[in-house]
Amino acid sequence: MNRFQLSVPLKQHTPLIHFQHGQDGATLRATEVKSKLDKYLIKHAFGEDRVRYSPFLVGGDKAKHDALDYKLKIEAKILHRETIHKKEKNTDMPMFFGNMGDDYQERDLVECGDVKMVILCLHPELKTIIDQHIGPFLAAHNFGMRSTKGYGSFTRSNQDAVFPENTYSFSVRSNDWRVVFKTIDLFYKSIRGGINGAINPDTGRYVKGFYMKPMIFCYANDQQVTWEKKVIKQRSRILQPFLKNQQEDHHHKVRNQTEWPLWANHPKEGIVRDLLGLSTDQTWKGYPGGNNGASVKKESTDGEIERFASPIVFKPVETGNGFCVYFWAN
Repeated sequence: MNRFQLSVPLKQHTPLIHFQHGQDGATLRATEVKSKLDKYLIKHAFGEDRVRYSPFLVGGDKAKHDALDYKLKIEAKILHRETIHKKEKNTDMPMFFGNMGDDYQERDLVECGDVKMVILCLHPELKTIIDQHIGPFLAAHNFGMRSTKGYGSFTRSNQDAVFPENTYSFSVRSNDWRVVFKTIDLFYKSIRGGINGAINPDTGRYVKGFYMKPMIFCYANDQQVTWEKKVIKQRSRILQPFLKNQQEDHHHKVRNQTEWPLWANHPKEGIVRDLLGLSTDQTWKGYPGGNNGASVKKESTDGEIERFASPIVFKPVETGNGFCVYFWAN
């Protein structure tokens, strides 16, 4: 046994979306794992105190980059691999939209077995620190594309995962990862975008007439903030009549008119939905077949708006009788 080597077996819970289409060995990328692991150790093991971790840097105290001095490689056997083709239906690849553009380069969906992280470290103390933190690190991260939505989920085998503080969870009674991601998609829509008709994750059938405002909207309304969608509708000469029609359409459905949020006008206005992820363009549409079918597109005309990902991270973990989906906000 090599006393400088640490071998960590992993369990893969959800497929990995890999950018190296068609290449041999396209599994978990050691470069991605090490970069994330270095940042995690520096923050959680060393408290971001450079005096404490500088002896373990490549180059020591004079190191220009915060790269910890150990080598990492991934050993894995590919069990299943399929190519994600351009413009594949979202029902086949839930929560993946990167293949919709004309410049799409094909990605691979990869499922592995016998996955192992092999770490070579000449610093015994650092090796011990890595061994202590590798489990919580894997619980707090996914890998590959769409990692925040739950793709590329791994944990340390034969060890209960320790998740970050303020972590929530829900269960999915299915061992089919596609059902899991359809459920995550529906849950995320209930938080950020709202639901107007939905696909039942279990049956795959479209459920018409199911409607709800997103929870971020309800929160803003409780905080006496009018969200951006209504403000745009109110101030647009094109959309204003459709907003009035929408209110009239729902008027007879609401028992207590004063509580219906469509009538609420608050002195404060805010960008609400983008707090859960900012895209550089956004399209709002009216109800299909209704009399309020109009859209407005938000885009950065000067290039100053930068996209940032949703702060919410999903971590699906297979439990034997389904999945437990953990989630938290960074």
